[in-house]
Amino acid sequence: MDEEELFSPMTTSSQMARDDDEEAQRLARLLADFDKKRRNDRRLKFQAIVSHGEKLAKTYQQQVSKVFEQAEEEMEKRVEQHRQNEARVTSEIRTLEKKLLELIAARSDTIQSVAEAVSREVTAIVTETRKHAEAVSQVAEEEGKAIRSALDQLWTAAAVDPAATATATATAAAATFGVEEEEAPHGESGYGGMGEGGGGGGENGEESMQLEGEGEGGRIEDAEAAVVDV
Repeated sequence: MDEEELFSPMTTSSQMARDDDEEAQRLARLLADFDKKRRNDRRLKFQAIVSHGEKLAKTYQQQVSKVFEQAEEEMEKRVEQHRQNEARVTSEIRTLEKKLLELIAARSDTIQSVAEAVSREVTAIVTETRKHAEAVSQVAEEEGKAIRSALDQLWTAAAVDPAATATATATAAAATFGVEEEEAPHGESGYGGMGEGGGGGGENGEESMQLEGEGEGGRIEDAEAAVVDV
């Protein structure tokens, strides 16, 4: 009876329907499991990608932060080195300025001392020169006075005794200028023939005395001109 039921058309159709349903359910479960697995795999892959990206971002941030820190440290080192160099240069400049000022002050003192010494020397030379000039002027003036006095005496005496005056004048002139009077030849006086047999008396003697007086006058004028120049 069972076999008959098994092979009956109705039984076969129902069984096939059940089998199809079971197969469909199995396929649906498999599809759901596959879809779930696929979604899970995609989620895991996405999470892995996100995690890797986070790791990369964190590593990049760390590297960037490290680079920035190194750059900042290097910049600070350079700034500090620049400050030290600037302080050193400033100190050297101040030292050089101080030395330069000291050198200028020392040179100024030296130059001032030399200038004062030169000024004192020039003043001493000028004073000494003035003293010599005054002495020369005084000597010349005294000699001029002596010569003029002698000439005055000569002209005064010549009016009285020309021959004796000529002899006395020659002797006085020799004594005044430090010249020893030469002994005249026999029969001649000191002034070119005034005396015995010389023909120097009278008008000729007076003429000779005038000529000599004019010569002495010229020498006096020359002496006075020299005194004025001094």
